[in-house]
Amino acid sequence: MGETKTDNKLILDRAKAAVLAHDYMLAARLYKNLLKDDPTNENLLNDLGSLYQKSGRDADAIPIYKQIISESPDNVDALNHLGGIYRRLKKFDQSIDVLEKAIIADENNIQSFYNLGFTYKLMGNYEEALQCFNRVVEENQEDVLAYNHLGSIYALQNKHEDAVSSYQRGLKVDPNHPILHLNLAKSYEKLGRLDLAANEYEASLRSKPGWLEAIDSYADLMLSRNMTKNAADLVGQAIMLNPQNVKMHAKMGDVYTRQNGYDDAEAEYNTALKWDPDNKRVLSSLADVYDLHGKSKDAIHTMSHYEKLDPENKEMLKQYAKILLTADKLSAANKKINQILEENPDDIQALNLLGQYYICCGEDNKAESCFEQIKTADPDYTAYYRDSAATVRRATSRKRRKTLRSIWKPIPRMQRQSPCLRKATKSRTAYRRPTMPTKSLAPWTRTTASTAKESAA
Repeated sequence: MGETKTDNKLILDRAKAAVLAHDYMLAARLYKNLLKDDPTNENLLNDLGSLYQKSGRDADAIPIYKQIISESPDNVDALNHLGGIYRRLKKFDQSIDVLEKAIIADENNIQSFYNLGFTYKLMGNYEEALQCFNRVVEENQEDVLAYNHLGSIYALQNKHEDAVSSYQRGLKVDPNHPILHLNLAKSYEKLGRLDLAANEYEASLRSKPGWLEAIDSYADLMLSRNMTKNAADLVGQAIMLNPQNVKMHAKMGDVYTRQNGYDDAEAEYNTALKWDPDNKRVLSSLADVYDLHGKSKDAIHTMSHYEKLDPENKEMLKQYAKILLTADKLSAANKKINQILEENPDDIQALNLLGQYYICCGEDNKAESCFEQIKTADPDYTAYYRDSAATVRRATSRKRRKTLRSIWKPIPRMQRQSPCLRKATKSRTAYRRPTMPTKSLAPWTRTTASTAKESAA
């Protein structure tokens, strides 16, 4: 009997050492061997459940915690673990059910309110989540993460003044908390307080140098303020430290795009795709740059790959349709547009694209009908004015050019011009610059004058 206890202690020590070494498979095997001799040992079951969570095997941890709860229904720790697992697996109703049992078992256990608030937040039940996190900070005014949750919930509700207040309360507890600084920067940005936002982005990077999420957001702020050189310097430093980081190469592509450096932008996006060939965000940006650069074939090829990855993505279909219109692939563009409108006939952007399609086809009455529908649905949406002007400028279809010529040709020249232009034309017709007799010109200037006259003719 004594030898068995000694052996089990050695096995348990080996299992704990394996966990510290991240050798989770060995650790799990050792714990299971121990449980064969003592299947209801709560400490061993807790260790095994914790091990499964650390190794990302949440589904395997569920029966372990259920076994503990069946033996001890008021075990709050096991209930909290199980509620957290259900939340990560997006089984929100089950998570709430388990966590409410934990609160009933011990209403003073703040971790249960924290976990319940987290589940409500992910469900979008923001008011319930706020109640839970407020209960947490009432009991523990130094819970920095609870303040962060409160701030982020207010931000999700577009209540950024309240979000700022919550983040600032958290920073009074921990002035160097990088997540609080980052989220505070984002709320300041939403409120239009851009200098304060920049200060908070810098504070987050001082607290956590090289933090890519903060660099990405700060670079976006710089680009919005036309500080492209600053953004390039910031992102360039991040790439030096993380040369294979897809997000940073994509962000550098954005910087070059803003600078109209399309060749460099293409290079950065393609570098990002080298490491992540199916990154939809990068594919979208690369297709846009190809389109801006006049490389329609490359843009279409890139969007074709994007479509294979996410064929039902409506934003992708709109982008694809726009690129096809630019490339004068009208039939293909129309199919994409109709695919969107079949599901949502009131999609404003799709109606705008349909209007652009009709302009390309020379069916101006149908285009105007689309724009009238847009005006009725959303009077503040005016993008179709700009898009229509661009579409007319780049229209390349023969049918459209023929339609324009048929409208333009029968109008007498003088009637086509504006009153100011007609007046200027009459003035030019009435005034003729006097010419000197040819014989008075030097021999070498006669040839020049004669040549100029022939060129003008």
